[in-house]
Amino acid sequence: MDRDALIRILRNLIPPGGVSVAPADLAAASRDESDLPPVMPVCVCRPQSTAEVVAIVRVAAENGIPVTPRGGGSSLEGSSIPAPGAIVLEFGRMDRVHAVSAEERLALVQPGVVHDRLNRQLRPSGLCFPPSPGGSGDVATIGGMVATDASGIYSLRHGGTRRWVRGLEVVTGNAQVVRVGSRVPKTSAGFDLKDLFVGSEGTLGVITEIA
Repeated sequence: MDRDALIRILRNLIPPGGVSVAPADLAAASRDESDLPPVMPVCVCRPQSTAEVVAIVRVAAENGIPVTPRGGGSSLEGSSIPAPGAIVLEFGRMDRVHAVSAEERLALVQPGVVHDRLNRQLRPSGLCFPPSPGGSGDVATIGGMVATDASGIYSLRHGGTRRWVRGLEVVTGNAQVVRVGSRVPKTSAGFDLKDLFVGSEGTLGVITEIA
C-alpha cells in the first residue's frame, strides 16, 4: 500500500486531527531523549480509545506495517524511536483517569496519563504511584513506564513499575484485545501474562489501560 492510500484509510478511522504527516510532528516522533539517531515514521496517529487502536493495528497488520507506541518520549534508551516506515501511536489523547479507589488502593488509567498528574489526582485519596521516572515525571506517561518497567531514584525502597501493576488491557499485533492480570491483589490464575507485557516495550502488544 502506498503512503497516500494508507493515510486516507487511517483518517477514515480516526476523528479529525488524529492522523498527522506534518513535518514537525514526524520529526518529534522520530526521536526520544537518547542520543541515538532519529528514524522518521510514515505518520503519527493519536487515538482516543481502545477501539481506535484496534482499527489502526488491524490496518497495519494487514499491510505489514510496523507500529511503535509512544508516550512522553522521555526515554534515554531509544524506546520511543520508531521502526523504519512505522506508524507511531501517540497516546496524548488517551489520558483519562477512569477510577480511583482508596479502599482497593487502585487507580484505573489510560496509557497517556502523565506520572506527576496522576499523583496529584491521587493525593486527596491518600494514595500515590511510587515508581519514579527520574527527573521526567512531568513528561513520562504511565503507559510508557509500564512498557519499559521504569524505575528511578525510589526503586530501592518501592521497586520498579512492575511491582505496582495489577492488570492491563492490551491490543495484540493481530488486533485482538486481551486483559491480563486482575484488579485484586492476590489471585491464582495460571501463568502471569501481565508480567510478560510489563517491560516488553511494545513488542508484544499496545497497552491501552492500566490498573
